[in-house]
Amino acid sequence: MTSQNWIDLNEFSAKYKISLSTLRRRIRFGEIENLFRDGKYWVPDQPVPKHLKSKEPAKKFMATPGSNSRQVSHAHEALHTHQS
Repeated sequence: MTSQNWIDLNEFSAKYKISLSTLRRRIRFGEIENLFRDGKYWVPDQPVPKHLKSKEPAKKFMATPGSNSRQVSHAHEALHTHQS
């Protein structure tokens, strides 16, 4: 993990006044850097701009035991293929 502080979605939602559904949607679309560990999403403890216009998806870290980065990559590609 990097040197930045990470908080769970509930804490982020309360601190920065953003709904959980918006946070989850932004994670799903790759707009927010996130970490998935022990069944929970964690995000950097910093405000998120209201209107994100990044063309590059945010970094996503999978920290689950036995996870296969190739499987994650294929699942991510499949998700984006079906959204087009």
